[in-house]
Amino acid sequence: MPKKLNTNKTFGFTLIELVVVIIILGVIAVIALPKFINIKQDAEVSTVQGTGGAFSSGISLANMKWAALGNSGPADNLQIF
Repeated sequence: MPKKLNTNKTFGFTLIELVVVIIILGVIAVIALPKFINIKQDAEVSTVQGTGGAFSSGISLANMKWAALGNSGPADNLQIF
């Protein structure tokens, strides 16, 4: 007599498991999406802040050089180098 194969085993996910995973992914998307919406604007703001900081440092350097040369009062034609 031939052996009967066990056909009762099922493989895969149940519908409930799939629905739970979809709900979890939806919650993660709702939490994470607002953080990524303004990335371009945040990058532009950071660029302007960095450029402003560099400009401020350059002005401070020129002011320190001018003061180190013993000058006071308004400066005309200040050479930086």
